[in-house]
Amino acid sequence: MAENETTQEVAVQKRMTIMDTDTTSLMNPEVYVQMKILANDFISSKAIPQCWETASQVLVGLQTGLEMGMKPMEAMNSLYVVRGAVNVWGKATIRRLREHGFTLEYADETEDEVTAVVKRDDEEYRATFRLEDAEKSGYTKDSRGQYKIGWKAGQNRKLKLRYGAISEILKTQLPEVMGSAVGIAELENDLREPIEVKAVVDEDIDEIAEAYKKSQIDAGIKELTSDSQS
Repeated sequence: MAENETTQEVAVQKRMTIMDTDTTSLMNPEVYVQMKILANDFISSKAIPQCWETASQVLVGLQTGLEMGMKPMEAMNSLYVVRGAVNVWGKATIRRLREHGFTLEYADETEDEVTAVVKRDDEEYRATFRLEDAEKSGYTKDSRGQYKIGWKAGQNRKLKLRYGAISEILKTQLPEVMGSAVGIAELENDLREPIEVKAVVDEDIDEIAEAYKKSQIDAGIKELTSDSQS
């Protein structure tokens, strides 16, 4: 009897397709198929931010947005891929705070620091983010030691500091607000800056080729000398 039941179970598993997975813990198959079609349409339209380069990336963005309660176009415009991780744009992060019933204020704001205050009923969360903190974290300067455009004094730096303070609150106190996203895109983009690789110019290639040729000649001479001695 047990053997027959096992055989039947195997047969059912072999017949199972994606349309049967609504009985499992996998994503709703109908939603998945719809999102795949939508992802391809979005890519073809060229009417979404350029960070979404492939239909597969769009599909991941749509799924992330779905898990965060976003509509498809809202997800495309609110989320941003930074080196393979899905993040939320700063303005969309603030909207999510409000959707969760929080209010947001800024206190003691100067050109070099700001304190974010997040409140809901009896809850209150505070975090201060300073330009000095950002510099120590390696956010602010490029490989030449110059301030990146977003960190130069002015409105851009003001927003960066605000997002830094909000990010600290979200990551340490209110991670549920971020949902399936990693962090705030404006900050994560600085944190995940790609490693700069030195370009190889024609002169370098000639030098490399000459060095390789010399090494081959030296190796050949060494081999001939070794043979003559033996």
